[in-house]
Amino acid sequence: MIARKETTTFTMKQDQDELTEVRFGQQQKPETGQFRLQVDRQTKRTYATYEAAAQDGMAIKSNFPLLQVAVYDRVSSVETIIESQKKEELGKSVRDR
Repeated sequence: MIARKETTTFTMKQDQDELTEVRFGQQQKPETGQFRLQVDRQTKRTYATYEAAAQDGMAIKSNFPLLQVAVYDRVSSVETIIESQKKEELGKSVRDR
């Protein structure tokens, strides 16, 4: 049999930049606000106030009216569906006929 050569292991120290980097994933969740903006039942972003979440939701709904956009309040467990203004105006004009 042939004898194997001895191997050496080097341990490299990590840079300080690598240590301070924060990674979000399954192990560590990002901070969440009280109100969640959901598009087609998927949470896209969280907000501290309802008004901020509703404003961004209206922007999405006006550009993509077929999507279901909602604001979910995680404290009181209430979901508010955001309706398209164009759809509401169309509904009013059909009723008036």
